[in-house]
Amino acid sequence: AYPAENPASVAENVITIRGTVNNGSNLQINGEGINVAPDGSWSKTVLLQPGLNSLEILARKFLGGETKIIEQIFYSTEAGTTTTPGASPSPF
Repeated sequence: AYPAENPASVAENVITIRGTVNNGSNLQINGEGINVAPDGSWSKTVLLQPGLNSLEILARKFLGGETKIIEQIFYSTEAGTTTTPGASPSPF
């Protein structure tokens, strides 16, 4: 669900990604297990490195089916070159 763009560009080094799984029993981001709420929603705060960051989101069903998404997030440390979705560009 967030970020909605792929690849996404942000100006902050910390981002909270979030989404929803349907009928998934196991969710991992880059191999780390993520808690899923009873309604299927989840979120994870991620520390980004400058440049392109790739996140592998893997959802598995109880009976073995799986879906994998690669989310790419570009973090720029240069002021005014990128913006956080929904924010105004920096005037500096």
